[in-house]
Amino acid sequence: MTGFLLFMAGVGAASLFALLAWTFVSSIRDLRAEYTMLTASADDQQMEGGPCAS
Repeated sequence: MTGFLLFMAGVGAASLFALLAWTFVSSIRDLRAEYTMLTASADDQQMEGGPCAS
């Protein structure tokens, strides 16, 4: 019985670790997409002679 409880605790810990890793990777992916979108928007404004044009 003790072995089974340790096994279940290990499975739970692995699941928690996988969930945290997935959340971290998803956040990085979202931040990268947002940065790309903002960069593209700034480039568009520069090409149009908007407020970011130098």
